[in-house]
Amino acid sequence: MPIWKTSYRLILDENKKPYLQGWAILENPTDEDWSNVQMSFVAGNPISFSMDLYTSYYPQRPVISLASIVPLVGALFDVEN
Repeated sequence: MPIWKTSYRLILDENKKPYLQGWAILENPTDEDWSNVQMSFVAGNPISFSMDLYTSYYPQRPVISLASIVPLVGALFDVEN
């Protein structure tokens, strides 16, 4: 899955209004080619935080056993008919 991070910069100039810049940093950790891919980033309210933008972040996801999925698949597809 692609990983994206945000970064913000606030420019304060005595002679001008404050100016907020925002970037989306997208990383493709897969071996898949992204030819002809269109991407849009939309942000709501900026959140104040500090983050290492150079290191990839992989969230921990729970491991689900196959035994717990098989009954669900059987209920989705009527295997008897």
